[in-house]
Amino acid sequence: MELHTARIFVQDLGDAARFYEQTLGLPLKADGREHGYCVFGSGPLSLVVERVDEDAPTEDQVLVGLSLIHISEPTRQEAI
Repeated sequence: MELHTARIFVQDLGDAARFYEQTLGLPLKADGREHGYCVFGSGPLSLVVERVDEDAPTEDQVLVGLSLIHISEPTRQEAI
């Protein structure tokens, strides 16, 4: 199995972006703050931090503080 992407949902994207970039030292791969997300990480792993607005529907609000992880099974390569 390989871990590719982890998604974290926050209400304050600015504070979260500063934490992951400045405190943890993760490189910023994509700055989509104007669209409600930032992508951090290096190598094959990406951390996607997504904003959930305070006026978002309840089903979106419950995501705040949760994370979703994308894992894939390695492909088998047969020797020829």
